[in-house]
Amino acid sequence: METGRSPSRLAGKVALLTGADAGLCRALADALKTEGAVPFVAGSVTAPASAWACAAPFDAAERAHGGVDIAIHVLAPLDEPTPLTELSLDQYDAIADALVKAPFFLLQQAARRVRDGGKVLVALAGTRNDAAHAGAAAAVQVFARVLTREIGARGITVNLVSAPAEAHEQGFTDLIRAVAFMAGPDGRWINAQTVRTSVLRASASAGDNA
Repeated sequence: METGRSPSRLAGKVALLTGADAGLCRALADALKTEGAVPFVAGSVTAPASAWACAAPFDAAERAHGGVDIAIHVLAPLDEPTPLTELSLDQYDAIADALVKAPFFLLQQAARRVRDGGKVLVALAGTRNDAAHAGAAAAVQVFARVLTREIGARGITVNLVSAPAEAHEQGFTDLIRAVAFMAGPDGRWINAQTVRTSVLRASASAGDNA
């Protein structure tokens, strides 16, 4: 996917991608590759039974490429929105495992293992407003803000990029472009933020109609 930027902008940077949405991980990998990065797609980490499960993708990337400069985790909704009054314990546990526990320990690994000056990004693909999904997204935003304070002195930025659940193809294209931008040197001034692509699209539409 074309991002309209220099193919050397991310030259030699190793980008580790994890998440359950294989299609979006691959699209992100392609976008980063066009800018010179070396993408490593590690696949799904949705219900970690141990710390090893979240360390394994970093182990594999380090074996293959010697280290990680950019860590990107893709989060996608598990189910259709369920009212709080109807959500079962099993449903809640599944959402909490995939959308709170897994990103927490992946962020922990990223903090320990991303090289100085690197980037940590979480892509929220299809955020929803039901209690369980919205609560999970809020938790990850807090994790990112706190982590920024813990590792900021090493020049590592931590950010989230969010697309709404109803995002059409263009919405996910915007998500990919925003992640690719923030992974590069032009995004170094953005830190501890959540960028919502729906806002970007609304602003663009307003400008087009002005």
